Order: sequence, then C-alpha cells, then structure tokens
Amino acid sequence: PGETLTVISNVAQKWYPQNVLSETTPVGAIYASSASALAVSASFQDLPVTTALHGNSVDFDMPASKRLRYTGVSPINAQFHASITCQSSGTGKDVAFCFSKYDASAASDSDIVQSQQEVHFSTSGKLVSVSLALNVEMHQNDYVYISAKGDTSNNLTPDDFYMAASGHKIITA
Repeated sequence: PGETLTVISNVAQKWYPQNVLSETTPVGAIYASSASALAVSASFQDLPVTTALHGNSVDFDMPASKRLRYTGVSPINAQFHASITCQSSGTGKDVAFCFSKYDASAASDSDIVQSQQEVHFSTSGKLVSVSLALNVEMHQNDYVYISAKGDTSNNLTPDDFYMAASGHKIITA
C-alpha cells in the first residue's frame, strides 16, 4: 500500500521491476578458502576449489563447495562474474574455463561455452589471471559453478578464486 510498481519489458517479453524501493536485489558471492590441483582433461570438469560464502548474500547460498545457488522464489536475470588466478604444471599448455549451470527443474548440468575464456600457460608455475562473465536466467535452486578443460598431461591449480552474482527479478504475467 502506498507504493507504485513500475515494470519494464525487454525484447523477449520478460517483465522487470524498475525503481521499487521495497524490492531487494538478489546478490551473492563465494571465494576460495583452499584449492587443489586438477588433472586437466579434454572435457570440462569442476574447478577444484573449496569455497566459502561471502557475507551479505540475498537469495543466494552455497549448498556445496564451489556452487552459488539461487534460492529466491521469482526467476531472475542474473549476472555472474568470476576471477581466477591459477598456475599450470605444464609448459605450453592451453586451458579453457567456462561457467556451468545446474538446472534444478531439468535436474541436469550444462557447460555454457559462450562464456568460455582460453588461456595459454607458456611457463610452468607462472600465475595467469582469468576473468569470466555470464548473463543467465536463474530459477529457484539453479546454481552456477566454474569448469575447466584443456591439454592433457597438465595439472591446473587455482590460487585465488572469487565469483559474484546479482540479478533482477523477472515478473511474468
């Protein structure tokens, strides 16, 4: 009562609240507390980090290490950002990173290869930074994590890891 809800539509005919004072924006973040080496293969695999939930999350939690789960009731258009600093045991090796998403309603995982960034490790043990960005629709209990693949005979060790998400609720008619 006493508040006005203004909604706007995008080209996909999804509706979003605009300038709503009582609306909370879903946000969440996780960071590495420790990491271990990943024997890289030709298929995407979970990045081997042990994570902790960053404080002040709204509608996000971390049900298992390295996963940032959306817990809100209304679907959101979410923006994810990840930064990773890692090193390789191999010289002259290529490693690709991407976001992967678990869709709770379909009970299935998929690699979002459109978010892929590939890096070249010219020297063993040299730190390389990777930055990933993703825009994706999230529904309750969907979660996102980072995967890596690349040249075999190579171990990848993430030294630092941080992933954050924010979103705008989607209003459907």
